[in-house]
Amino acid sequence: MARAINQSIQQVNSNTWLICGRLLCERISRSTDADWDDEVDIAKSYRLTLDPSPAPDKVTDLDSHDPHIQLQYDPGGCSAVWAIGNNAFCKVKSLISGVTPEKDTLAYVENLHNRKFTTPKVIYHIQLEDRTILILQRLPGRTLGEAWPTLDIRWKENYAKMIVESCKDLAVQKHGKLCGVDGISGIPEEYLIQKRKEKDFSCTNLQKACEQIGMDCSEFVFYHADLGPGNIIVEDDPPQKGTIGIIDWEIAGGLDLPDGSLEWRILVQELMGANNFESHLQEWADWWGYIIN
Repeated sequence: MARAINQSIQQVNSNTWLICGRLLCERISRSTDADWDDEVDIAKSYRLTLDPSPAPDKVTDLDSHDPHIQLQYDPGGCSAVWAIGNNAFCKVKSLISGVTPEKDTLAYVENLHNRKFTTPKVIYHIQLEDRTILILQRLPGRTLGEAWPTLDIRWKENYAKMIVESCKDLAVQKHGKLCGVDGISGIPEEYLIQKRKEKDFSCTNLQKACEQIGMDCSEFVFYHADLGPGNIIVEDDPPQKGTIGIIDWEIAGGLDLPDGSLEWRILVQELMGANNFESHLQEWADWWGYIIN
Protein backbone atom coordinates (compact mmCIF):
# COMPACT_ATOMS: atom_id res chain seq x y z
CA MET A 1 0.00 0.00 0.00
CA ALA A 2 1.37 3.42 -0.97
CA ARG A 3 2.36 5.76 1.83
CA ALA A 4 0.39 8.94 2.43
CA ILE A 5 1.63 11.90 0.41
CA ASN A 6 2.87 13.72 3.51
CA GLN A 7 4.94 10.65 4.43
CA SER A 8 6.62 10.41 1.03
CA ILE A 9 10.11 11.17 2.38
CA GLN A 10 11.76 8.57 4.60
CA GLN A 11 15.07 8.63 6.48
CA VAL A 12 17.95 6.35 5.52
CA ASN A 13 20.55 8.06 7.73
CA SER A 14 21.40 11.58 8.87
CA ASN A 15 22.46 12.60 5.35
CA THR A 16 20.36 10.34 3.12
CA TRP A 17 16.63 10.13 2.40
CA LEU A 18 14.32 8.12 0.14
CA ILE A 19 11.55 9.97 -1.71
CA CYS A 20 8.46 8.00 -2.73
CA GLY A 21 10.36 4.77 -2.16
CA ARG A 22 12.46 5.24 -5.32
CA LEU A 23 14.40 8.50 -5.43
CA LEU A 24 17.48 8.61 -3.21
CA CYS A 25 18.54 12.08 -2.02
CA GLU A 26 22.02 12.40 -0.51
CA ARG A 27 23.69 15.34 1.23
CA ILE A 28 27.32 15.12 0.18
CA SER A 29 30.52 17.15 0.20
CA ARG A 30 30.59 19.81 -2.52
CA SER A 31 30.84 17.95 -5.81
CA THR A 32 30.53 18.48 -9.54
CA ASP A 33 28.55 15.23 -9.56
CA ALA A 34 25.74 16.82 -7.53
CA ASP A 35 22.32 17.92 -8.78
CA TRP A 36 22.54 21.19 -6.87
CA ASP A 37 24.73 22.99 -4.35
CA ASP A 38 23.59 24.44 -1.04
CA GLU A 39 24.30 28.16 -1.25
CA VAL A 40 24.30 28.67 2.53
CA ASP A 41 25.95 25.46 3.70
CA ILE A 42 28.67 26.09 1.13
CA ALA A 43 30.60 22.87 1.74
CA LYS A 44 27.61 20.70 0.86
CA SER A 45 25.71 19.58 -2.23
CA TYR A 46 22.75 17.29 -2.90
CA ARG A 47 22.71 14.32 -5.28
CA LEU A 48 19.69 12.39 -6.58
CA THR A 49 19.65 8.75 -7.70
CA LEU A 50 16.56 7.04 -9.10
CA ASP A 51 16.12 3.38 -8.12
CA PRO A 52 19.52 3.06 -6.41
CA SER A 53 21.27 -0.30 -6.52
CA PRO A 54 21.62 -1.65 -3.98
CA ALA A 55 18.50 -0.20 -2.40
CA PRO A 56 18.70 1.02 1.21
CA ASP A 57 18.50 -1.87 3.68
CA LYS A 58 16.36 0.06 6.13
CA VAL A 59 14.33 3.27 6.15
CA THR A 60 12.43 5.00 8.93
CA ASP A 61 9.90 7.82 9.11
CA LEU A 62 11.42 11.25 8.55
CA ASP A 63 12.53 12.83 11.80
CA SER A 64 10.34 15.90 12.35
CA HIS A 65 13.43 17.68 13.70
CA ASP A 66 15.68 16.75 10.79
CA PRO A 67 17.92 19.81 10.26
CA HIS A 68 18.13 19.35 6.49
CA ILE A 69 14.62 18.37 5.34
CA GLN A 70 11.52 20.00 6.79
CA LEU A 71 7.85 19.66 5.84
CA GLN A 72 6.68 23.14 4.77
CA TYR A 73 3.20 22.64 3.38
CA ASP A 74 0.69 19.89 4.05
CA PRO A 75 -2.89 20.73 3.01
CA GLY A 76 -3.90 17.11 3.53
CA GLY A 77 -4.33 14.34 1.03
CA CYS A 78 -3.09 15.25 -2.41
CA SER A 79 0.15 17.23 -2.03
CA ALA A 80 2.99 18.19 0.29
CA VAL A 81 6.11 20.36 0.09
CA TRP A 82 9.43 19.95 1.90
CA ALA A 83 12.42 22.29 2.12
CA ILE A 84 15.65 20.45 1.30
CA GLY A 85 18.65 22.29 2.65
CA ASN A 86 18.64 26.03 2.16
CA ASN A 87 17.75 26.50 -1.48
CA ALA A 88 15.50 23.73 -2.79
CA PHE A 89 11.93 22.54 -2.37
CA CYS A 90 10.51 19.09 -3.06
CA LYS A 91 6.85 18.95 -4.12
CA VAL A 92 5.08 15.59 -4.13
CA LYS A 93 1.58 15.51 -5.59
CA SER A 94 -0.99 12.89 -6.43
CA LEU A 95 -0.97 12.24 -10.15
CA ILE A 96 -3.88 13.89 -11.97
CA SER A 97 -4.26 12.54 -15.48
CA GLY A 98 -4.89 14.84 -18.40
CA VAL A 99 -3.49 18.05 -16.91
CA THR A 100 -0.36 20.03 -17.76
CA PRO A 101 2.59 19.26 -15.45
CA GLU A 102 3.91 22.25 -13.51
CA LYS A 103 7.39 21.68 -14.97
CA ASP A 104 6.01 22.32 -18.46
CA THR A 105 4.30 25.51 -17.37
CA LEU A 106 7.50 26.72 -15.72
CA ALA A 107 9.48 25.99 -18.89
CA TYR A 108 6.94 27.97 -20.90
CA VAL A 109 7.09 30.95 -18.53
CA GLU A 110 10.89 30.82 -18.45
CA ASN A 111 10.90 31.50 -22.21
CA LEU A 112 8.59 34.53 -22.03
CA HIS A 113 10.53 37.67 -22.85
CA ASN A 114 10.44 40.91 -20.82
CA ARG A 115 8.58 39.42 -17.88
CA LYS A 116 8.76 41.46 -14.69
CA PHE A 117 9.10 38.57 -12.24
CA THR A 118 11.34 35.60 -11.54
CA THR A 119 10.31 31.96 -11.33
CA PRO A 120 11.95 28.93 -9.68
CA LYS A 121 14.15 26.74 -11.85
CA VAL A 122 13.32 23.04 -12.13
CA ILE A 123 16.08 20.85 -10.69
CA TYR A 124 14.38 17.48 -11.17
CA HIS A 125 11.03 16.01 -12.13
CA ILE A 126 9.66 12.51 -12.44
CA GLN A 127 6.22 10.98 -12.80
CA LEU A 128 5.75 7.75 -10.88
CA GLU A 129 2.81 5.36 -10.77
CA ASP A 130 0.45 7.49 -8.69
CA ARG A 131 2.32 10.71 -7.92
CA THR A 132 4.82 13.22 -9.21
CA ILE A 133 8.04 14.55 -7.67
CA LEU A 134 9.15 18.08 -8.55
CA ILE A 135 12.31 19.57 -7.05
CA LEU A 136 12.67 23.32 -7.50
CA GLN A 137 15.30 25.91 -6.76
CA ARG A 138 14.27 28.19 -3.92
CA LEU A 139 13.81 31.85 -4.85
CA PRO A 140 15.69 34.23 -2.53
CA GLY A 141 13.58 36.39 -0.23
CA ARG A 142 10.36 35.85 1.73
CA THR A 143 6.71 35.46 0.86
CA LEU A 144 4.58 38.57 0.61
CA GLY A 145 2.45 37.05 3.37
CA GLU A 146 5.46 37.05 5.69
CA ALA A 147 6.49 40.55 4.64
CA TRP A 148 3.05 42.18 4.67
CA PRO A 149 2.91 43.26 8.37
CA THR A 150 6.28 45.02 7.99
CA LEU A 151 5.47 46.95 4.79
CA ASP A 152 4.24 50.53 4.56
CA ILE A 153 1.57 51.50 2.05
CA ARG A 154 4.18 52.53 -0.55
CA TRP A 155 5.60 49.01 -0.76
CA LYS A 156 2.19 47.35 -0.56
CA GLU A 157 1.01 49.38 -3.53
CA ASN A 158 4.27 48.71 -5.37
CA TYR A 159 3.83 44.94 -5.10
CA ALA A 160 0.18 45.15 -6.14
CA LYS A 161 1.21 47.15 -9.22
CA MET A 162 3.95 44.62 -10.01
CA ILE A 163 1.42 41.78 -9.93
CA VAL A 164 -0.99 43.64 -12.21
CA GLU A 165 1.84 44.39 -14.65
CA SER A 166 2.80 40.71 -14.56
CA CYS A 167 -0.80 39.73 -15.30
CA LYS A 168 -0.79 42.10 -18.27
CA ASP A 169 2.41 40.53 -19.56
CA LEU A 170 0.97 37.02 -19.23
CA ALA A 171 -2.30 38.05 -20.88
CA VAL A 172 -0.46 38.76 -24.13
CA GLN A 173 -0.36 34.97 -24.56
CA LYS A 174 -3.76 33.96 -25.96
CA HIS A 175 -5.55 30.76 -26.96
CA GLY A 176 -8.92 29.81 -28.36
CA LYS A 177 -9.74 27.45 -25.50
CA LEU A 178 -9.11 27.09 -21.78
CA CYS A 179 -6.14 24.73 -21.61
CA GLY A 180 -2.60 24.26 -20.38
CA VAL A 181 0.45 25.71 -22.10
CA ASP A 182 0.68 22.69 -24.42
CA GLY A 183 -2.66 23.66 -25.98
CA ILE A 184 -4.08 20.20 -25.32
CA SER A 185 -4.15 19.31 -21.62
CA GLY A 186 -6.49 20.67 -18.98
CA ILE A 187 -5.56 22.51 -15.80
CA PRO A 188 -6.43 21.44 -12.23
CA GLU A 189 -8.60 24.49 -11.51
CA GLU A 190 -10.66 23.37 -8.52
CA TYR A 191 -12.75 26.55 -8.50
CA LEU A 192 -14.20 25.72 -11.91
CA ILE A 193 -15.61 22.45 -10.58
CA GLN A 194 -18.82 22.81 -8.61
CA LYS A 195 -19.11 21.16 -5.22
CA ARG A 196 -19.87 17.45 -5.22
CA LYS A 197 -19.24 17.24 -8.97
CA GLU A 198 -16.71 14.93 -10.63
CA LYS A 199 -13.26 16.52 -10.84
CA ASP A 200 -13.18 16.68 -14.62
CA PHE A 201 -10.36 19.07 -15.52
CA SER A 202 -10.67 18.60 -19.27
CA CYS A 203 -10.59 21.70 -21.47
CA THR A 204 -14.18 21.12 -22.54
CA ASN A 205 -15.55 20.84 -19.02
CA LEU A 206 -13.64 23.87 -17.71
CA GLN A 207 -14.78 26.00 -20.62
CA LYS A 208 -18.36 24.89 -20.02
CA ALA A 209 -18.05 26.19 -16.45
CA CYS A 210 -16.80 29.56 -17.71
CA GLU A 211 -19.75 29.79 -20.10
CA GLN A 212 -22.19 29.00 -17.28
CA ILE A 213 -20.64 31.78 -15.19
CA GLY A 214 -21.22 34.19 -18.08
CA MET A 215 -17.67 34.81 -19.22
CA ASP A 216 -16.77 35.72 -22.79
CA CYS A 217 -15.14 32.49 -23.98
CA SER A 218 -14.21 33.60 -27.48
CA GLU A 219 -10.60 33.96 -26.37
CA PHE A 220 -8.58 32.97 -23.30
CA VAL A 221 -5.44 34.59 -21.93
CA PHE A 222 -2.60 33.03 -19.97
CA TYR A 223 -2.96 33.51 -16.21
CA HIS A 224 -1.78 32.33 -12.80
CA ALA A 225 -4.84 31.38 -10.78
CA ASP A 226 -3.46 31.76 -7.25
CA LEU A 227 -1.63 35.06 -6.83
CA GLY A 228 -2.20 35.15 -3.09
CA PRO A 229 0.49 36.47 -0.71
CA GLY A 230 1.89 32.98 -0.13
CA ASN A 231 2.86 32.57 -3.79
CA ILE A 232 4.60 35.90 -4.27
CA ILE A 233 8.25 36.22 -3.23
CA VAL A 234 9.61 39.65 -2.28
CA GLU A 235 12.92 40.93 -0.97
CA ASP A 236 14.06 40.42 2.58
CA ASP A 237 13.59 43.35 4.95
CA PRO A 238 14.09 46.14 4.10
CA PRO A 239 12.94 46.13 0.44
CA GLN A 240 15.24 47.89 -2.00
CA LYS A 241 14.13 47.31 -5.60
CA GLY A 242 10.55 46.12 -5.18
CA THR A 243 11.07 43.11 -7.44
CA ILE A 244 8.95 39.96 -7.18
CA GLY A 245 9.07 36.25 -7.86
CA ILE A 246 6.03 34.05 -8.48
CA ILE A 247 5.82 30.41 -7.41
CA ASP A 248 3.30 27.55 -7.56
CA TRP A 249 2.50 27.44 -11.26
CA GLU A 250 0.22 24.44 -10.96
CA ILE A 251 -3.29 25.72 -10.35
CA ALA A 252 -4.36 25.09 -6.76
CA GLY A 253 -7.63 25.82 -4.96
CA GLY A 254 -8.80 25.93 -1.39
CA LEU A 255 -5.65 27.46 0.12
CA ASP A 256 -5.82 29.53 3.26
CA LEU A 257 -4.21 32.94 2.77
CA PRO A 258 -1.95 34.64 5.31
CA ASP A 259 -2.89 37.67 7.38
CA GLY A 260 -3.31 40.77 5.24
CA SER A 261 -4.79 38.84 2.33
CA LEU A 262 -8.07 40.81 2.32
CA GLU A 263 -6.23 44.12 1.99
CA TRP A 264 -4.05 42.55 -0.70
CA ARG A 265 -7.04 41.27 -2.69
CA ILE A 266 -8.73 44.68 -2.56
CA LEU A 267 -5.58 46.45 -3.78
CA VAL A 268 -5.08 44.03 -6.67
CA GLN A 269 -8.76 43.91 -7.64
CA GLU A 270 -8.96 47.70 -7.88
CA LEU A 271 -5.83 47.87 -10.03
CA MET A 272 -6.98 45.00 -12.25
CA GLY A 273 -10.24 46.83 -12.90
CA ALA A 274 -8.37 50.03 -13.72
CA ASN A 275 -6.39 48.05 -16.32
CA ASN A 276 -9.49 46.71 -18.10
CA PHE A 277 -9.54 43.22 -16.58
CA GLU A 278 -13.16 42.12 -16.14
CA SER A 279 -14.41 40.78 -12.81
CA HIS A 280 -16.86 37.88 -12.64
CA LEU A 281 -16.49 37.37 -8.91
CA GLN A 282 -20.17 37.66 -8.01
CA GLU A 283 -21.30 35.51 -10.94
CA TRP A 284 -18.74 32.85 -10.03
CA ALA A 285 -19.76 32.95 -6.35
CA ASP A 286 -23.42 32.43 -7.27
CA TRP A 287 -22.50 29.53 -9.58
CA TRP A 288 -20.11 27.86 -7.12
CA GLY A 289 -22.20 28.48 -4.01
CA TYR A 290 -19.73 30.79 -2.28
CA ILE A 291 -20.85 33.60 0.02
CA ILE A 292 -18.76 36.74 -0.40
CA ASN A 293 -18.27 38.57 2.88
